Amino acid sequence: MGMKMRNNVVLVSGLLVHDSGKTWLTYSLLRAASKLGLKVSVYKPVAGHNAWYHYRTVVRSLELRALVGNDVLTYHSILPHEPIEKMNPVDLLLAPPSILPYLPKEIEEYLSDLESQFRQVVVARISNCFTGEHRHMYVPENLERLPSLLRTAVKKLIIELNADPIDVHSLVTHIQSRDIEKLLESCLEDLEMNSDLVIVESFNDAIIPFFSLLKHLKLLIIVSPGHVLVYDSIDRIIDIVRVETSLHGVDGYRAFHIIKHLQPREVIDLEPMESIEMEQRSAGKILDMILREIKA
Repeated sequence: MGMKMRNNVVLVSGLLVHDSGKTWLTYSLLRAASKLGLKVSVYKPVAGHNAWYHYRTVVRSLELRALVGNDVLTYHSILPHEPIEKMNPVDLLLAPPSILPYLPKEIEEYLSDLESQFRQVVVARISNCFTGEHRHMYVPENLERLPSLLRTAVKKLIIELNADPIDVHSLVTHIQSRDIEKLLESCLEDLEMNSDLVIVESFNDAIIPFFSLLKHLKLLIIVSPGHVLVYDSIDRIIDIVRVETSLHGVDGYRAFHIIKHLQPREVIDLEPMESIEMEQRSAGKILDMILREIKA
């Protein structure tokens, strides 16, 4: 890519598939850094959200005429002038299938499909963070499997977004392609060069949203309930990811592989919070540590 890296990128990953606390911590760090007057950027390269459990995102996507998830809407409330495509170039809308076709004897298959993102992705957005152009796509076979009232709402969104039909295999292949990785890295480099601090949030329990991100990192933070694990041995992390993915394929990207092989440099406790809007006292301590590392 040719740009000089500034070593101001911090990655927040989660140990658990759901509810590790990545978004809560990222939000707290973003708010604390903004209060200090820092030029801070947040970057969620790949996001996913559920049309049933977070129906608000369907409504807001209709209003914005761009697919956008709950986490990015939360970050946008702090950085309202930052374009959504710069915060989040790739977004996936998931939705659960209707249970009715599975009744009565295929209930186990239904539960299995609820664990599969491939069986649930219905709409996708890929955006160019430089031009602001959005490309929306939808998966007809998954759309037709939705509960009828939800399907009607999602179809309205698809029409409003002027989304193109695509099959699941082609969509996944495209998102995992080298072209998309280059796009994601270029977007990161732009933020890196124009910010004091870039906070990147991964997705689910993936240690990284794309491999080339690793060479940009100053620190890796893995969040688990009640604790933050801080890692600074980036070269060692790269080696671990390479070995684990060669052994386990995409499963090698899961965060627990790092924890299994590498001792954290520091562990910071997190207090429980009633809502994401509450001030996370631990965030100040974590931000101080981050800023010391960036200046070092």
